[in-house]
Amino acid sequence: MTTKADFDFYYFSSTNGWKIFVAFEEFGIKSVNKHYIDIVKGEQFTSEFIKLNPNSKVPVIVDNTVEPPFVVIESGAILVYLAEKYGKFLPDQKIQPRERSDVFQWLSWQISTHGPMLGQLSFFGFYCDVKMPIAIKRYQDEAERIYKVLDARLSNRKYIAGDDTDITIADMAVYGWGLYLKFGHQIKDWDTKYPHFKKWLELVETRPSFQLAWDLAAEDMKKRMEKIEADQKLKEKQQQLEQEQQKQQQQQQQQA
Repeated sequence: MTTKADFDFYYFSSTNGWKIFVAFEEFGIKSVNKHYIDIVKGEQFTSEFIKLNPNSKVPVIVDNTVEPPFVVIESGAILVYLAEKYGKFLPDQKIQPRERSDVFQWLSWQISTHGPMLGQLSFFGFYCDVKMPIAIKRYQDEAERIYKVLDARLSNRKYIAGDDTDITIADMAVYGWGLYLKFGHQIKDWDTKYPHFKKWLELVETRPSFQLAWDLAAEDMKKRMEKIEADQKLKEKQQQLEQEQQKQQQQQQQQA
């Protein structure tokens, strides 16, 4: 008889999933069944997945250590749930109420501002076939403003929130998107524009959990770039074929 893992983890190769990969490693959770949900193919809209998350989004975890098993959706809520369950990376309300609030503030900032704005920049600036300059500029400007805020925050501290003695779930959340600056397609010269953020990246990446997330993201980005290049070549070939067909039709019309 197969023993059920402590957690089931439903994810896609994306920013919010990397947050939870980091969390599982940092909390020392090894008993995890991972379920890859291909959102490109629409697997998040299956009836089975909608039972887990009516909003059809990843990541999702199921805590099988409690009865009945408990489902948690949304990356921020998952980080809070794990922090409270294991008593780590989130200050205690009775002992450090200000520091705890500080973590929640920056976690909320990441969920409401950092992630959504960078997601829009990635879509309009990188993945969208139809380039819209006004949309690209709007989100490019906002992304640079956001990282200016984050860089200033890190100018006099090692970590993003809390008592600054160790990482918190706020650092885990920010890293999910923050690592993408290293690919160079969001903000040019980011490492010189945001030196304090760069120093923070280098610091957290000394931890195996963050390095794991980077390795997974780098491999995923490599596959995405290969697909984009292949799709572009196919598109160019189709356009060339259409042009040749149009030319042949014109020649036939002239000879008629």
